[in-house]
Amino acid sequence: MTREELIQSIYAAFKDVKLEDGIGLLEAEMIDYNYDRTEARNKDERDDWTKLLPIFYVNYAIEGWTFMDAKGIRFHLPCYLLQDLESLLYPWDNPLIYTLNNVENRQFNELKILNAAQRLVIIEFLKYKIEEFNTEDSNSDFIMEYQNAKNNFEKFIVTIN
Repeated sequence: MTREELIQSIYAAFKDVKLEDGIGLLEAEMIDYNYDRTEARNKDERDDWTKLLPIFYVNYAIEGWTFMDAKGIRFHLPCYLLQDLESLLYPWDNPLIYTLNNVENRQFNELKILNAAQRLVIIEFLKYKIEEFNTEDSNSDFIMEYQNAKNNFEKFIVTIN
């Protein structure tokens, strides 16, 4: 799969995803800082995750992931994937990779909310990143991080189906 095809697949898989009553990025940051989250919750984007892409491209919003619920993770996940495709980051800079490599992490179970198309696009993303690092003669630790994440996610998918 080419980079462009993967990007289109991410957009398609998450096309109609809404935050609904989930915990958004701004609210999650307020929880992290132990501030009142009411105002932030009201300001969170709830309908169109693509409006958040400029935030992710300027400032990789890692911290909020920890405080998001399943709906928040699903809504923001395409932003994390697309941001990771924009530049070669350390694998641990993508909270999805961190989560997939730490299966005891609470957020790992939050991924059960993903539908089949979203799960498939995550597998395709991980395959792409493994290949990307392989072709660039990058640090083998990076390849291992993504490969381990892929293996753990594939095992996870089997257990929830």
